[in-house]
Amino acid sequence: GPGFSQIRFQDLTHISVFSVEADGSGQLVNLRGWPNYSLIQAAHQVSVRVVLVCTLFASNQLQALLSSAQARQSLISNLKEQVVLGGADGVNIDFEGVPGSQRANLVLFMKELAAVLRDALPGAHISIDTPAVDWSNAFDYAALADICDALMIMAYDYHWAGSSSPGPVSPLAGSDVWGKYS
Repeated sequence: GPGFSQIRFQDLTHISVFSVEADGSGQLVNLRGWPNYSLIQAAHQVSVRVVLVCTLFASNQLQALLSSAQARQSLISNLKEQVVLGGADGVNIDFEGVPGSQRANLVLFMKELAAVLRDALPGAHISIDTPAVDWSNAFDYAALADICDALMIMAYDYHWAGSSSPGPVSPLAGSDVWGKYS
């Protein structure tokens, strides 16, 4: 399709469209051009599934969203509407800064989302982005893995140009030299 000549669709199974932005009440406050029908059509022509990414990066807004059954249902309904409108194949949740107090509610949200979306779209692909280090203990990885088709680990660089010392961006193992995280 137009503008997509650099995408090597033949090497992909899924493409995630980043992103629609949610708020703490479950409204989508920025669609960022979704749905891009030409991209969706180009992907579907070669059997690549299209997943809509939903982002929310503010801890206070995540607290409000996840702790409210009404807000969770609003977001789920709004996401279902956008996935169906765009002819997409699923949804990816990219919530960053989730408070540890919302651990159980995050699982509940994903369970509710998966049920609604898979009912509307059998075989819908459901995924969530997870931190490489869960500093606030907000992600119940085992429970989320039971619900989702994929957990995407956001493995940002451990060392970069601004690091205080040089080192590997993605160490394979923790060590006394490079630190305990890998």
